[in-house]
Amino acid sequence: MGAIFADVHVEDHDELCSGGDGNIVVEDWNQLWEGSDSSFRIAFAKEVLLEVVNAHPEAKELFHAVNIEDPNSGEFEAHSLRIINTFDLLVNLLQDRHALHEASLHLGHQHAARPGVVAKYFKTFGQELIKALAHLIDDFHFIAWKGCFKTLTKEIVGSIPE
Repeated sequence: MGAIFADVHVEDHDELCSGGDGNIVVEDWNQLWEGSDSSFRIAFAKEVLLEVVNAHPEAKELFHAVNIEDPNSGEFEAHSLRIINTFDLLVNLLQDRHALHEASLHLGHQHAARPGVVAKYFKTFGQELIKALAHLIDDFHFIAWKGCFKTLTKEIVGSIPE
């Protein structure tokens, strides 16, 4: 039984995002969506993605197939929702670091196969996401989010070019 607890402890250790920070991030994240519907999720996700493209205009081409030219189109809204729902999965896996590692690694391989996807887009996504969250969540925990975002995306960012 001690071996099981030892493994859990190792899985929970992360210099960037402690178990306590992970719990805070999950709590903040779930508070954000409490009582909201998909239209709020879509609006939030679109805002973050459009800010990434504003910061990196060359990234717009990556979203051409999902009709970024019309951010109110069903294609772009559906894609925005897929992205935020995938991020939701990662956040909720903070409490299972092994599963988080595997999910993030899988996403890294998926994004590595897409020409033009580079690490700076994920870094900007994180900055814009945290900026938006800070405006929406009472008592926002910036330090926890900053470290945990790096944990959430390190396998993705590590799989794609700088």
